[in-house]
Amino acid sequence: STCSRKVIMCLHETGAVEAGTFAFTNIDLGKKEQKSPEYLKIQPYGKVPVWEEDDGAFRFHESRAILKHITAGSALYPNDNPRLMAKIEQWVSIEYSYFGAAWGPIFLEKILKKRGNPAYVANEAICEAKKLELRPTLDLMEAELSNSEWRTPFIAGPNFTIADATFMPYFALFGPAGLALELESRPALKKWVGQCLSRPSWQYTKDMKVMELNGK
Repeated sequence: STCSRKVIMCLHETGAVEAGTFAFTNIDLGKKEQKSPEYLKIQPYGKVPVWEEDDGAFRFHESRAILKHITAGSALYPNDNPRLMAKIEQWVSIEYSYFGAAWGPIFLEKILKKRGNPAYVANEAICEAKKLELRPTLDLMEAELSNSEWRTPFIAGPNFTIADATFMPYFALFGPAGLALELESRPALKKWVGQCLSRPSWQYTKDMKVMELNGK
């Protein structure tokens, strides 16, 4: 899932993949394993991912909460720089509250429904309306990334953080979602997306290398 991918990306960024400090269990969404009675006992909403520690003694869900937990104290989510933390939290909130609200229906119409039914024809009226809703957030991101007084390689500051990672699974699908031109018209945003998606952590995630850890 897209939410799992942002977590996997950050696990790679922290070195947890190389160190082998986590295990991975695949939940087959195509087979609706996330809706099984057994899974619903640990995630009542039937979504992925779920994070567990100490053989399940500590367990919680929601990808953004997981991101913060697994990266706490690292360069991806530092706890010694309140201003940087504020910027990170701002962008994580924007992704959830504004970007996601507009992107979600486009993702559903252009990609998810077609996966279930290749003959499905997307509702273009919905997609166009949500594209208009999405553009102010894309414009805000373009302005932030090109602002001469706050020009940094990444959305929240000089280093890659969870604020960047939380957007990447969605921007990686802008082409299939019919949104490629939205990046072409925003060069700073396009550059940022390109450099984030070229990171080894995204390549690992995109290629589903984590499946090699399934059940281990």
